[in-house]
Amino acid sequence: MEFRKPSPFQWIGRNRRLVTFLLSFVVVVAVQTLLYRWGMAELEGRPRSLQDSLNVIVQSLTSTGYGQDAPWTSIGMQALMVVAQFTGIAYIAVAVPQFVVPWAREELTETRVPDAVESAEDHAVIWGYTSLCESLVDDLEAREEQYVIVEDDEQRAETLFEEERNVVHGTIEDEETLEAVNIENAVAVVVGAKQQENVIGTLLSLAETNPDLEIICLIDDPEQSRYLRFAGATTVISPKHRLGKSLADKAQNVVSTALEDIEDFDVDLEIAEFPVTDDSPLYGQHLDSLDPLERTGATLVGVWLRGEFVTDPSSEAVADESTVLVVAGTEEQLERIEPITRSGGRSATAGPVIIAGHGFVGTTAEGILRKADQQTTVIDTEPGEGVDVVGDATETTTFDEAGIDDAETVILALPDDDDATLATLVAREADDDVEIVVAANDAESASDLYRAGADYVLALPKVAGRMTTLGLYDEDVMTLREQIQLTRTRAPELAGQHPDTDEVRERTDSTIVAVKRNGEIVTAFDDDFGLETDDEVLVAGTDRGVSNFKTEFGDGED
Repeated sequence: MEFRKPSPFQWIGRNRRLVTFLLSFVVVVAVQTLLYRWGMAELEGRPRSLQDSLNVIVQSLTSTGYGQDAPWTSIGMQALMVVAQFTGIAYIAVAVPQFVVPWAREELTETRVPDAVESAEDHAVIWGYTSLCESLVDDLEAREEQYVIVEDDEQRAETLFEEERNVVHGTIEDEETLEAVNIENAVAVVVGAKQQENVIGTLLSLAETNPDLEIICLIDDPEQSRYLRFAGATTVISPKHRLGKSLADKAQNVVSTALEDIEDFDVDLEIAEFPVTDDSPLYGQHLDSLDPLERTGATLVGVWLRGEFVTDPSSEAVADESTVLVVAGTEEQLERIEPITRSGGRSATAGPVIIAGHGFVGTTAEGILRKADQQTTVIDTEPGEGVDVVGDATETTTFDEAGIDDAETVILALPDDDDATLATLVAREADDDVEIVVAANDAESASDLYRAGADYVLALPKVAGRMTTLGLYDEDVMTLREQIQLTRTRAPELAGQHPDTDEVRERTDSTIVAVKRNGEIVTAFDDDFGLETDDEVLVAGTDRGVSNFKTEFGDGED
């Protein structure tokens, strides 16, 4: 994507004070030049040309000398030259600190923000860059998708430009800015939360400019959604609502088939979740190819990716602090994963949940869990409908009253990240085995929360970025109704192929986690291991994925 630098006329518009200063100086020089020429002819009796008069005035204003005309004998000429001297000093005193020094600083340290893109197609235009959009931009850059940020604050635009973001300084309400970002060829406009107050008129204008334009709005208050849709928004995303849902999903069962149901398969297999920490060798790696994990012999069943559970991560997805790997393997294989992820594994099964915080995020999580008939206890500082324990989540006694000893998961949905960090310390001290899932308002708080003992931190900006990316590119994720199934079957169509072949996951959205051959169970597959027609396989996938597996590779018999 190419950008165009600001034009001279736009530079003048942004530097009106300097232009006014220079124009006033020109007027002063012109007036004093004419007065000097008149005075030399009428008062001194020594006529001078216009050029000579200008030269003397400039010398006086700049304090560089007077040449052959000094001294002057008349009082009028002496007064004129005194005024010229003081005028010159005044202009210099104003010019140096107000214009010369800032100009020198800008030229040495500052780059100029473009005012337009020269060429762009199928790009996303981001209006109102907030922390919620930062993760979106990271995702777009990882996918090598084009985007441009429209920022009306010049200083903020300069900061983004220095951070090597694609940014244009302007106001999206102006037709010139819409033309500058090539709105007619854009695939979507993403409206940040800070632009919601005066967005209705602009949405109407955008919809008229490009009827095929996707308009995605990030909102704090879901009640605004219908008005934004009326105005032309095609997608309205409430990150806080999505964050609450993601926390609830994380506390529920990912694997719906109990391992006891396949005991006759005679396999010592476990499914566990491993959070990826920022010091893990997996951090920053693409999730569709995790070589260190593959060497453990365990099988990747799915991934929690910024609050969504996906069974087949895209090639653009990268492991970060909001990533949890769901892995199937023997106890020995799972033990090999711990030094790789730098975290301990936890069972993927669910149990009683404690929710600390009954704001919008906590209320959303509570509603989903109670609807799923999952035992839930809610803590809040104020009594109210749905609140079971009134107390401070930074106090151990509050968690004791909520029954933390019997809980499987603690969800912290507090409005302040510092309080969430303290509550994490308290919950971890109260029960060393409980799973602690935390909602963070700032992505930068994740490291502190993990150090405090959190098992999984989901930051609001990460959720917003993920959901916006999904909205832009119509990607699907697994919903809670599509939990992982473990199913025994046969796969004669895969005879001769390796169990970990990419073809299985790509075509069926499922994976082979174990093979039974001649009464022996194999869970770690050598590079030269090939499936045989009579092999019985243990497949992990959604209902749809398992069904696809049987259709694509099975013999039609269970």
